[in-house]
Amino acid sequence: MTASASARNLLLRLRVKRGALLRRYDDDALHQLRVTLRRLRSLLRHIEGDQAQALRRDLGHLADATNAARDWDTLASRARESLKPRDFRSVRAWLEENRSASHQLALQMLRSDTWSQVVGRLEDSIQHGELATALESRGGGDIARAKCAANRAWSRVRVAHDNKDWHKLRVAIKELRYTFDSVPRGSQEAPKQKLVKHCKRLQNDLGVWHDTVVHVRMLEEFVQSLDRESESELHDVLKRWCKQMEREACDTLDDARSLLAGKGSDLLQ
Repeated sequence: MTASASARNLLLRLRVKRGALLRRYDDDALHQLRVTLRRLRSLLRHIEGDQAQALRRDLGHLADATNAARDWDTLASRARESLKPRDFRSVRAWLEENRSASHQLALQMLRSDTWSQVVGRLEDSIQHGELATALESRGGGDIARAKCAANRAWSRVRVAHDNKDWHKLRVAIKELRYTFDSVPRGSQEAPKQKLVKHCKRLQNDLGVWHDTVVHVRMLEEFVQSLDRESESELHDVLKRWCKQMEREACDTLDDARSLLAGKGSDLLQ
C-alpha cells in the first residue's frame, strides 16, 4: 500500500471512530481515534514544508484535547482490576465524576469547528494538494532517520534516567514503529518485521510505565485534597496504591531496559 493510500485509509478510520464516539462514548473507540491521530502525525513528520508541519501540529492539539479522557479511562480500569471491592467503592464516585467530565471535554472537541477545519484541511491536502506528491515520494530514508532518533533517545536515557527522557524514548519508539508501517514494503521485509515486533514490545512496556506515572500523579493530587483526620482510611488506601504502582513502574522500565540492551537491540542500529 502506498503512503498516500495509507493516509486516506487513516482519514476514513478517523471519521468512523469520531462518529462512533459521538453516538456513544467508548474507551476503546477513543483509544483507536488517538492511535489514528498519531499515525497521521507520523506520516507528516518527515515531510518538509510549512503546510505539513502546521497540520501535524494542529492534529497534535486535537489529540491533546483527549488526553484527560484517556487518563481517567485507564485509571478507572486499573482501579477495578487492582483494588479490593471495598477500596474500589471508596474511590468510585471520585473516579466517575472526573471521568465523566473528561469525556464531555473530549466530545466537545470532536463536535467543534476546529476539528472539522483541521481534518478538512488534511483531507484536501492529501487528495488534491502537495501532500499527495510528497507522500508518494517517501522511502526507506525515513526509517533510518527514525532509528537515529530512537538511538539518540536511548543514549540520553542511559545517562540521565529521567522521566522526561524515558517519555521522549517512548515517543521515538512509537514514531519508529509507525514510520515503518507507513513506508512501502520491499526486499528487506523480514528484518523490518523483526524491528516492528521489537518496537511493539517496547511500546507496550513504555506505555504501561507512562500510564503508571500519570496515574500516580493523579492519585497524589487527590490524596493532598483529603482531610487527613476524617478520611484517614481512604488516605491510607490511596497511599498504598501509589506505592504499588510506583513498584510496577520500576518493573516495566526494567523490562524495557532488558529489551533495549539485550538480544534484538541491533535492530535499532
